[in-house]
Amino acid sequence: WNYATDFAGSISAGQYETFSIAAQSGHAMSLDSLLVQSWFQNTPSGRGIGLTYSTDGTNFMTVGSVTGSDADSHTFDLSTISALQNFSGTVTFRIYFFGGGPYTTVALGNQAGDDLVVSGRTT
Repeated sequence: WNYATDFAGSISAGQYETFSIAAQSGHAMSLDSLLVQSWFQNTPSGRGIGLTYSTDGTNFMTVGSVTGSDADSHTFDLSTISALQNFSGTVTFRIYFFGGGPYTTVALGNQAGDDLVVSGRTT
């Protein structure tokens, strides 16, 4: 399987990992950032990750994308997304991978640092 060459292509190809978070019942959350540690093996330049979110589990909105080296921490700013502020439901994230070549291993996480960190607060 070859990875898409860009973020839009990875969305079309469904090349993502997903997870959801929710505030404890009776509370709301406001999200500030999401840090993702990505790792690519045997890949050309242009490799990267992208991020989308959904507050209804169906419709996904784009946060952005970044390109980087074989193992990078990427921080996505969530603080300016009004839908993710003072929200009491479930937020689903999709992390997309692109730019990987054939016979490439791609992963969330690496040996150094935190692998996935959501920062914010609850009220």
